[in-house]
Amino acid sequence: MMQNIFVTAIGTEIGKTYVSAATLLAARKRSLSVHALKPLMSGFSPDEYLHSDAGILLTAAGEDINEPALAKTCLHALPPALAPNVAARQIGVEIDDEALIEFCRVGLETKADFHLIEGAGGVLSPATDTLLQVDLIATLNLPVILVAANYLGAVSHTLTALESLERRNINVSAIVVSQPTRETAHPDGLIAELARLHAEIPVFAAPFEAPATALGEAVLSTLERRQ
Repeated sequence: MMQNIFVTAIGTEIGKTYVSAATLLAARKRSLSVHALKPLMSGFSPDEYLHSDAGILLTAAGEDINEPALAKTCLHALPPALAPNVAARQIGVEIDDEALIEFCRVGLETKADFHLIEGAGGVLSPATDTLLQVDLIATLNLPVILVAANYLGAVSHTLTALESLERRNINVSAIVVSQPTRETAHPDGLIAELARLHAEIPVFAAPFEAPATALGEAVLSTLERRQ
């Protein structure tokens, strides 16, 4: 049985949705049924939900993109492009800790071979005013795929994220080092450092414009070996 997974990152806008979609596509290629959640989503425009993070996940999961499907995938779709708790506060919405946790748990109980939850922002980003992303992951008791990118400061950010996860006994199944833009450094430099500092964790490269299929299959195979 394929283990469920939470996709988080060392920061924002560095490829969580790309990695999540690649993993879902690879699972479907294996004829597995999949279910994806993006519980909190900032910077959302109702006119462009096809291209939103939740919309991309729905497409990768082979589901129709419409308002009911979006509501099952995302608890709060917030227009301000800010941390979810700040975005919610700005528009007068309350993100309740228990409601968020229950939304995720209900999603994980949906009949499917493989469940994936994509977080918002980085490991230590606030989900609510009292709950960090890492707290949500620990409460759900899910292993993670940690997404990183090779920029100045990325080694420190990655080690901080890993320490935060490990202190809460969260299993890091794999690290994916992405190249979200052509201008971002190639993943190899950060991968070399992580191989030296954390050789026990499988690390994969996701270079700019590389096909998603091979990445998703490599991640799935690693999840199977480490479950």
